[in-house]
Amino acid sequence: MNHETRALLEKTYNRARGLATAFGIAYFALALGVEVFKFVFAPFEGLLALDSRQLFLLRAVLIGTIVLDSAVLPALRRAQLTPRGDEPLPAQMIPRLFMASVTTLGITSSAAVLGLGLFLVSGQSLDFYGFWFVSVVFLVLYYPRLAQWEQMAGY
Repeated sequence: MNHETRALLEKTYNRARGLATAFGIAYFALALGVEVFKFVFAPFEGLLALDSRQLFLLRAVLIGTIVLDSAVLPALRRAQLTPRGDEPLPAQMIPRLFMASVTTLGITSSAAVLGLGLFLVSGQSLDFYGFWFVSVVFLVLYYPRLAQWEQMAGY
């Protein structure tokens, strides 16, 4: 890998790492927002009056969505990171690595967003924190790592 390609790899990696860090900060800002919301609107019982059966069904659908996301994510990442054509490996892999990181962050953050929606509907912060925890775990698992980027770019 020449010096220009190496510099591009590091620059793109730093952008992906910064974006992932911003997502992590946003997760904690969401948790703070939930606590402030609970405090300001205490006792908060949710925006919709759902009975226990409806709430159970809603939780089940949202959990199913998260499970589906987590099942599809590795295949999606593989598809995005598979080299194509006759391009030199680093030239095509650097943008693919960035796009895979952005896509992964978007999909993994959906759990926290769904949890926030469930909290607003149900009024139960445990609903939010369960989904939030899944997003945080995914962030840790899929956080961009320079060694992996170098390996995939053929360095």
